[in-house]
Amino acid sequence: MRNVVRLSSAGALAAFSAANVLAADLPSRRPPPPVPVVAPVPFNWTGCHVGVNAGFAYDDYHFAVFAMDPVLGGFSGRNKVYTSGPIGGGQVGCDYQLPWNIVIGAEADFDGAAVHGSRSIVAPLAGPVPGLLGGVSTSTRVNAFGSIRGRIGYAFDHLLFADNILIYLTAGAGYGSIRDTATAFAGPDFATWTRTRNPFGAGKEPGVVGIGIEKMITPNLSVDLTYHYHYMGAATPVIPLVPAGQAGFGTRSMYHIGRVGLNYHFGWGAPAPVVARY
Repeated sequence: MRNVVRLSSAGALAAFSAANVLAADLPSRRPPPPVPVVAPVPFNWTGCHVGVNAGFAYDDYHFAVFAMDPVLGGFSGRNKVYTSGPIGGGQVGCDYQLPWNIVIGAEADFDGAAVHGSRSIVAPLAGPVPGLLGGVSTSTRVNAFGSIRGRIGYAFDHLLFADNILIYLTAGAGYGSIRDTATAFAGPDFATWTRTRNPFGAGKEPGVVGIGIEKMITPNLSVDLTYHYHYMGAATPVIPLVPAGQAGFGTRSMYHIGRVGLNYHFGWGAPAPVVARY
């Protein structure tokens, strides 16, 4: 009897061991361990950028003009001048994103320009000698624009079905390379006038104010659309005519500038992705 019990116990133990071995070979029904999830991080505008731009500048102005001889008489009128042309160059700047999506920064730019315009007015002299004419011709040419500006804006994570958009205001000091010329005559009296200026500063003139919208199109590239009002001064010179008389006219350099730029961003200080573990 004891032998029978021993044999039965040994058989049960062997069957249990065999079942455990077979169970170990079966596929596990336990779920796999979770994969770490990288939480998405909103784009951060903190960093510096460098880029290129192209655009167009435009201005129109009108001033009273006159030319006169003390004996032969003179004329007066108004001279309306249109100046316009393309510009192109580059910019560099840095930004810092504050809480609540506020972005502050600074940017400097320099653009070569082919902006010019001219206008002439000729009229009879109101004097004792009939048939005498007087005239004034003025022209302006801008060869370069530049500025150093601060900017402040708001970063939108999603706006009008687009992501990562910055809308900002900007203002600062302006620069220009300007050449004004004029020719005037009253009968036999004649004179020419030239003024070359390179204004730079942040006072009433010169200066720059504007608005812009910048959109990230890749992790490092953005498109920037800007409007600047670039004002560099006005003048109403009066010049002597030779051998007698004088002439007066006006010039102005206050330009509306529209530009499109492409910027490459070097991010620094942006938060790193957050890895969520379970």
